[in-house]
Amino acid sequence: MDNVLEMLNAKKSKELINFKMNNIDDLTIKENEVDMEQQIQDEQQEKKKEMLNELFDDTSIKAEQSPFRTYPDDKQKALATKCFIDLGKVIQQYRNGEIDERTIRVLHIIVKHQYITTRQIRQLYLLTYHLYIKLDILSKILNRMMEKGLIAGCIIESSMGNSDFRCYCVDYNGVRLYTAIKSENVNWKRTDTIQKAYIIKRNIAKNQFLINYLKYYNISYESQPRLVWNKGGIEMAVKPALQMKFDIQDSMDSIVFLVEVIRTYDGWEEDYIKKLIRYGQYLKSVEDTQSLKKYYIVVCAESEKQVNDVINIYYDLKTRKQVSEVLGIQICYTCDILNLDGHYRGSLLSNLRTYQYDTKTGSWTEEKIKEFTCETHDWRDFDFTIDRIEPSTSEKKKEESDTEYIDREDEEERTGKQMLAVQIYNAVIQQGYQFPELMVRMAQILKKAEINYKEWGYAKLRSLFKDLSYFYSVHEESPVQQTITCTDALLDIINGKKSKSVNVNPKQEVSFDQNVKEQNIFYKYFMDRMNSDKDWAGVLRNDIFCYRNWSMTVKVLENMTHINDLSEIGWYNFIAYVYSQAKDSNTILKNRTGSYMGFCIELNSFTDEKIYLIAKLNNRENPKWILEGLATASSRRLGEILRDELGVL
Repeated sequence: MDNVLEMLNAKKSKELINFKMNNIDDLTIKENEVDMEQQIQDEQQEKKKEMLNELFDDTSIKAEQSPFRTYPDDKQKALATKCFIDLGKVIQQYRNGEIDERTIRVLHIIVKHQYITTRQIRQLYLLTYHLYIKLDILSKILNRMMEKGLIAGCIIESSMGNSDFRCYCVDYNGVRLYTAIKSENVNWKRTDTIQKAYIIKRNIAKNQFLINYLKYYNISYESQPRLVWNKGGIEMAVKPALQMKFDIQDSMDSIVFLVEVIRTYDGWEEDYIKKLIRYGQYLKSVEDTQSLKKYYIVVCAESEKQVNDVINIYYDLKTRKQVSEVLGIQICYTCDILNLDGHYRGSLLSNLRTYQYDTKTGSWTEEKIKEFTCETHDWRDFDFTIDRIEPSTSEKKKEESDTEYIDREDEEERTGKQMLAVQIYNAVIQQGYQFPELMVRMAQILKKAEINYKEWGYAKLRSLFKDLSYFYSVHEESPVQQTITCTDALLDIINGKKSKSVNVNPKQEVSFDQNVKEQNIFYKYFMDRMNSDKDWAGVLRNDIFCYRNWSMTVKVLENMTHINDLSEIGWYNFIAYVYSQAKDSNTILKNRTGSYMGFCIELNSFTDEKIYLIAKLNNRENPKWILEGLATASSRRLGEILRDELGVL
């Protein structure tokens, strides 16, 4: 029995040991879970710090001159957009959610700050909404906003300054949509989208000055407020670049900065003097009514040299010219570079300087602004969330449509003609072209990109362009439909009616030569044939290019091209293709060839393309794929139309 007792005790002891070990394991698991959660939190905090550094840290900027300094060779270049839609469609897109909350936030920032860079939009997006928006997402939003006519974009570049940057401002549709949503009037003119470079740079420098202060101080501000006072019964006004208000802690008092941003341009000194006098008049009008506010004029120049210039301008007004309006104004000075992190000591406020001239010593003295206590913070401690608004249903469909073919297979699996399609797509984009415009240059583009398209053969290229069309979201009227529209328009012109479907170019009105009777008969015969017989190519080939009076042929086609709808690229290629067919069939006499080529130059002169070169290529190398490729890029069904209705391919 002793053995039994030993066995029982041994079992119990083993169970106790297992129980203790399990408890230890459970505790270890719980400790590991706590450690894991803490590790995740630490990683998230570290990631947030990296995101904030990427967005706000200026210490890495080693520039000695302001990036927003003006140069004599500053050039402004508008950013091209794919399309432009009317206001009615914009409103409809807002109602159905395609223009979402995130787009409205971006629009709000652009409206409030007039001209603004992508980086500044991202910074103000976080400062205003406590949301972090990724650069690639914002870039897509800005592109879509330009396509909708909500904003306009431009690039400011200078070879002297060795710099270029892009910026955005609100456009017509954006103003109307914002006014309707926010019930606020926007001070906007159509010319705002084409302002001079120094105005744009001045505004962007103003934004940077504001952001630098928002990173550290709790302030309220207004961009370009209209400050009004009355002088002898006449309303006067002055517009500072910024009005910033600091509330002093434990007091009802406040400090107001009227920020004036200065750039160099012809006549800037005179404009600055006028502004100073108006500031003096305004401050004199409010000194009694707003005793709880203390005003400073803060001048932000583009360089330290310009700071020196504006100090001397003020001194000259106050002492030599003795302009009474500027007496008593408190002016602080700084410049763009001195407001960047790492370029000043202490705080931004302590970086502001006032300058006084001592007549006794004959020298200038520098003083800091009188310190005041206000609420502060540090951008490194900002709390934010990542903006994760899901795209609207219509945007999803568009993105799916745009990427449906591209995402169908991995890059490694795309071989043969599909890889060639990708190459062609990239070559076109690198040249800055989009389908279907300027596609008559396709052969030159492919040659420049060293893409050998001829080795694929006609059948594969036909399939290639069908694949290639998936890369684009294009809905263009086919050349066949263009032909129908244009012939209807010509019939209206002959019958003395004004076509509703097209506009006649006033600079190139349709004219008839002295042989009006023959021309009218020819027109009527031509259009009757076009309306009754769907073989458009045959009509052009047999009845137009081969008409006994070749000068009449030139006149007919020339008059047709004076209608704006005929300027579509598909129509030009259609004519060029049929012309090459007529040449191949030897139905055009050799002595008339030069005249037709001359006509082709006139035909396309206002688009700067030479169609006769395409026709010449067709005759020599017979690259039929050019026509069908262009057609497929414009309309996915056009290849079938050309084959079935025209019977030419």
